[in-house]
Amino acid sequence: MLHESRFDAPVLRAMPDPATLGVALRKHLLAEGIASHTAIVCVPAAWCFSTWLALPDLSSDDTRDYIATQAERCLPVPPGEVAYASSVCETAAGQRKVHIVAVPAQCVTSLEAFASAAFLKLAGITIGAIHLLAPNADGVSAVLHVGSGFVEFAVGVRGGTIALHDLGGATDSADSPACSSAPEALRELRLALHRLPPGVREHLGIVNLVGSSERTSIWIEALRDEFPSLDFVNDDGPDAGCNRPDLSRAARAYLLKQPLHPDFLPKRMSRVTQAMAFVHRRRTVSFAAAALALMLLLAAVFGVQAHRLSRLNAEHALLANRAEELRTLHDSIKQYQSWFDDEPGSLHCMRELTAAFPAEGNIWLKALRIKDRTQVTCSGNASGTGAWLSALDAVRDTQGISDLAVSNIRGESPLEFSFTYRRQGSREP
Repeated sequence: MLHESRFDAPVLRAMPDPATLGVALRKHLLAEGIASHTAIVCVPAAWCFSTWLALPDLSSDDTRDYIATQAERCLPVPPGEVAYASSVCETAAGQRKVHIVAVPAQCVTSLEAFASAAFLKLAGITIGAIHLLAPNADGVSAVLHVGSGFVEFAVGVRGGTIALHDLGGATDSADSPACSSAPEALRELRLALHRLPPGVREHLGIVNLVGSSERTSIWIEALRDEFPSLDFVNDDGPDAGCNRPDLSRAARAYLLKQPLHPDFLPKRMSRVTQAMAFVHRRRTVSFAAAALALMLLLAAVFGVQAHRLSRLNAEHALLANRAEELRTLHDSIKQYQSWFDDEPGSLHCMRELTAAFPAEGNIWLKALRIKDRTQVTCSGNASGTGAWLSALDAVRDTQGISDLAVSNIRGESPLEFSFTYRRQGSREP
């Protein structure tokens, strides 16, 4: 650690104008003689959403899709409002787990605006408590980060993370370390341990306590009394004397060109990638121009066809009106043709039936139907069977009548009858 300086500021998450704070930070850096323009930001665990899931045995592409789907399902906010990262680990029993941690996208945007106003280039946005875990651990490692106003708890498994919790035990101020909220923090720690997945909780033995000696000395006895099965030890790493060892270790990881994980900073394209993208855009523009020319040519061809089709439709509409007039005239002629016939077939038919039926009134006709001037259907009543049979014989003997058939006969007095026959020699329309 070459230089450590404290800059008190409001919480970025609730600050409406991060640019104003960035200007104030820039002035503070100049006053402290700090000329570096590269910065690493460690967000607190209180800003984060964290959960773990069992990971099925999938291919790398399917695993990535599965994690993205589960992140959308498990996170309490819409996917577009958070930036998330995942860490895959394997327990001692061979079970694969994935740890998903996310921060609000608004926080990331505020941090970028804050850094831009301070003339700083953000190299990464990460979580400090995770960088306090023992690197490349073969088993389960845990860290309890006790800072000014916060207590954070993180658990790692074989180089990955599995849990991150803000214990909510705002511990002290900068001048007076106290443990006023220790019971609440201990209760949250107990719940956090209970939420660990099976196979991790049983193998957790040592918890590193990171923070200033004034704070950790207050907490270590209470932790040992509350959790006798765990061994709480003070971290004696190279950053033990720093006010914020998590920031120091994240900065060291960046300087050693180690990947920051998790990193919520949106990825920026390098100059080479931007140049390739420009060339690709030029090619894309060329292809787009060729596609546009082809579309215009097709539009011209279809436009000509559409014009011809429109003209033919107009001509068809004119012919359709005349055809409709002719159709109406034809229907009228067909409907009223019989009125102008020289031989009205219906009158002839009625005359034939009147001549065949007896004059005494023993048979009377109720319905007469003539179809196509040849097919005749008669129905009516008769006073008795004898009169009906005599009338039927008279109709059958009438000249020009054939195919006489009785279709219905019912009752005796009166007798209901119905018969059909075909008239011969009628002129067709």
